[in-house]
Amino acid sequence: MTLYDFPLSGNCHKVRLLLSMLGIDYERVTIDVVKNETASPEFTRINPRGQVPFLVDGEV
Repeated sequence: MTLYDFPLSGNCHKVRLLLSMLGIDYERVTIDVVKNETASPEFTRINPRGQVPFLVDGEV
């Protein structure tokens, strides 16, 4: 499971907190929204809406 997030986002913090409370292991990828990394071709390929937090679970 991979979480794409921005460290200063309250919504991203909520997702990290929930995953921690549930004991779910995940890989964290930091996306810098200030530098507009959410609009990069690499990110929009996996997340067309270009928003964080974004959770990828395998092929789903």
